[in-house]
Amino acid sequence: RSFTRGEPELDAREKDLESYVDGLLDRLEDPEEPFALPQATQAPVQPAKAQEAALPLGSLGSRGHPEVCARPCIHFISGSCEKGEACGFCHIDHEKKNVKLDKKQRSLVKALGSQALAQLMLPLCRERLTNAKLSSQGAEVLQILAEFATTPGTPAEAISDHDLKYLRRTMARMNLSCLVSIFQHQHGERSGRLMAAMDHLRTAVGLSMAGPEG
Repeated sequence: RSFTRGEPELDAREKDLESYVDGLLDRLEDPEEPFALPQATQAPVQPAKAQEAALPLGSLGSRGHPEVCARPCIHFISGSCEKGEACGFCHIDHEKKNVKLDKKQRSLVKALGSQALAQLMLPLCRERLTNAKLSSQGAEVLQILAEFATTPGTPAEAISDHDLKYLRRTMARMNLSCLVSIFQHQHGERSGRLMAAMDHLRTAVGLSMAGPEG
């Protein structure tokens, strides 16, 4: 664009702008001078594994995974847990499906009474802690179970050896948290100390156990 002497003089800012626009037009018309419009800067995309590594590991209920953590969070599995790290259920993948008692086994547990149930659970819990190398951290849990095992409670009903073995086989496949929760469910009013000991254990272990299940 050109201006004749008869036009009013432009102020300094207008002249600078005109000069800048003329320069852009000249560059567009010159085929030997490359010209590219400014590109929007974009943050580098992280690979999926890197994104997972950047996420907080687990939740409050994930402490001690997979042996002493809480049950899996059904909301987290569906992708909608609003509590995040404060959730009291486990947010780490459980490769092995949690073992549950069937209706008959639940009836057998109820028939055992607190003392006989503790006697059944004690060696199983000791084995789970030993295998997980948590014997020292879980000593309080074993001590409380031993107290229940030696203290008369609700009289146990007669149970056949076959049924008892059937129940033991299923319980032997459970992790420590599931075993203790059976006692809590049946004798909640008396299991306060036991559950407190489990919470102490989870705090001591933290997320140090979290990782692929063997």
